[in-house]
Amino acid sequence: MSGRQVPWASWGEWQSLRDDLWSTDLQRQEAGLQQVCAWRLRGKLPLGVDVTAHLMDVRRADADWQRSVACAVEASVAAATAPFQLSIAASTDAAVAAGELPLRLRYSMPLIRLVNGISDSQQRGRVASSVAVLSDAAGLPRALVDVRHEATHNELPSLPLLRAAASSALLWLRDNYWDGQCRVLEAAGERIGSLLTILANSWQAATVAGFSCGAMAAAVALEEEEEEEDVDAETKASYSGSEGQRVRRQTMSEIRSLVPTSFTKELLQPILDCAVLVPPEPVPAVPGASQQQQQQLSTQQQREIVDLRAWRSTMRHLLRWYPRLRLLLLKVGDFGVPTGLLRLTRYGHMR
Repeated sequence: MSGRQVPWASWGEWQSLRDDLWSTDLQRQEAGLQQVCAWRLRGKLPLGVDVTAHLMDVRRADADWQRSVACAVEASVAAATAPFQLSIAASTDAAVAAGELPLRLRYSMPLIRLVNGISDSQQRGRVASSVAVLSDAAGLPRALVDVRHEATHNELPSLPLLRAAASSALLWLRDNYWDGQCRVLEAAGERIGSLLTILANSWQAATVAGFSCGAMAAAVALEEEEEEEDVDAETKASYSGSEGQRVRRQTMSEIRSLVPTSFTKELLQPILDCAVLVPPEPVPAVPGASQQQQQQLSTQQQREIVDLRAWRSTMRHLLRWYPRLRLLLLKVGDFGVPTGLLRLTRYGHMR
């Protein structure tokens, strides 16, 4: 997730396009190709998406051309008499050759763009390296580099060779661009989730340290010590306000680098999956409780106040950089699918 401009509004749209393009359903493939055409009009279309769509489009055109040629040959042979079969065969060969050249051109163009684009992205330093060296460093099959060289500097490669090169290019694109981007998104999502947890825990520690009831802070600290017996000495040390501010500042900076403001929607799922960002449940009052039970309830209620204040501080911190997040969370909460979202709408003012 970077700040580079792209024609899709969210990575969900990109995922949907990926599923359509690589689907075995021809209608879904056609819908994906039409989506790419729309994105081309917006500009800033990444090379991987553009080349994939071009290669899939020319393969569909190639299949249609082969079927039309086969039907034309069968019809010509069936309708011809013996004296005219040679002339019909000659005219059929000429028609096949005339239709073959546009296909060779259409195959060659995206293959040339793929090799040139990948090799240019690998160029480092002032001294230019060869296309072959740069493509090899990027992991491109050497056959694609050779086909690009022939199509650029010599005669167009044969149609069978171009078909094989297109299949190789699509396999490379699926593994290195489409599946590779999915792996990056998955890793980024996990990292965002861990950063949100760090941010929430830092605000929790700050809230406990600043809570007016010293007994409550001690009780919370005691509970945490009992739950985590193997905590190191640094964690057991008293809370440092300056250190907490530094942690929150660094954490928020990394979140912003992973999720630009224009992609605020990408924060929704990590927030909903983050257990420490679910608003706390209110502690119900128990009528007729003993004094000891009332003290326990009082402690639980104080803990709820601390949790709620920490949650609000965390959400305010996020809303400072992602103002659209409030509306997005409330919209998701209206569906009422996750139970915690109802509390998100209840505390939605976050004041």
